[in-house]
Amino acid sequence: GLTVLDDSIYQLTWRSKMMLVYQRVDLKPRVRFRIPGEGWGLANNGKMLIYSDGSNHLHFMQPQNGIIVRSISVTEKGRPVTRLNELEWIDGKVWANIWMSNRIVMIDPANGEVTGSIDLTGLLPAAEQRPGTDVLNGIAYNQADSSIWVTGKRWPWIYRIELVPIESATKETPPNG
Repeated sequence: GLTVLDDSIYQLTWRSKMMLVYQRVDLKPRVRFRIPGEGWGLANNGKMLIYSDGSNHLHFMQPQNGIIVRSISVTEKGRPVTRLNELEWIDGKVWANIWMSNRIVMIDPANGEVTGSIDLTGLLPAAEQRPGTDVLNGIAYNQADSSIWVTGKRWPWIYRIELVPIESATKETPPNG
């Protein structure tokens, strides 16, 4: 996981349980913090760092010193949502890719409840998959134009996606309408 906040770039290590911090302008290392678990996904809400560790928890960390201020359990209809992986902060929600699936969930950062879900099954056509092509594993948000980009491990493409509510996608156009 990687995120940019103010003048720093923050990077998680997966197995070494570290948060690495670099100067944004020249990528010089600044500091490193220990984290209590594996580092899977990383985002920020403009004030706090938010990271996932592969469980159903999101951890909110102070960027200045690495102290975890709070953690929330992510649930959907009362059941834990595990394997939270890549994270992105979009319009006041934490978006999380569910590892080993084609699903992204939108999480309320106040209570951990899943408020929406995206199924990206079939996004990468079978003809585009090569030996070693892996799972969906990347979410990026461009605030300048509100575009959402997704990709996967060893995918040959990144995709700009637009969300269409299921109700709109399934409604038929009325005759003469």
